[in-house]
Amino acid sequence: MKINKKKRVIERFLAIGILFVMLFPLVSAGIGSRYSLDSPLQMYAGESKEIKFASLQNLLSGKDELYNGVIAEGSEIAEIVGEALYDVPSGSKDIPITLKVSIPEEAQIGAGFRILMNFQDTTPAGEGMVAISKSVSWAIQVDVIEKPAEAEPVSEGMSTTTIVLLVLGIIIIIAIIWFVVKKKKQ
Repeated sequence: MKINKKKRVIERFLAIGILFVMLFPLVSAGIGSRYSLDSPLQMYAGESKEIKFASLQNLLSGKDELYNGVIAEGSEIAEIVGEALYDVPSGSKDIPITLKVSIPEEAQIGAGFRILMNFQDTTPAGEGMVAISKSVSWAIQVDVIEKPAEAEPVSEGMSTTTIVLLVLGIIIIIAIIWFVVKKKKQ
């Protein structure tokens, strides 16, 4: 009797587990980036540039997915370049997300900004199917650093070779004049 009870509990547990796996598909989108909260983007006050914020990946689902990107935090310094709708084909691993980041002129050195992007799966569900919404997020830190002093431009003065040639020319002219004057005296 005890064995049958254990067997029924195990069977029910397995049935619930299988149903759970079948009803909730894998969230297959992933994000890769060289920037993060621990590895910040560094920019100067007043600087503006386009960066590759991150890359979307779809390695597990076996179907193409469509994600809508939204800047949830940091919209005062960042904007999406191009469309905010990202088509992520099955098996892809480098769908770039490009942002234009502009640091205000009045930003203090050492100040930090955070940019958080949310990506909501907008892939249409099959007809008559229940859709489970999937989303992924990524945040990066942007630190304001001091702009290094620009190197002073080298003047367009005479080069070392020019100076050496001028000195040699003057010595040769002095030598010729000296020989001419010496011959005239004799």
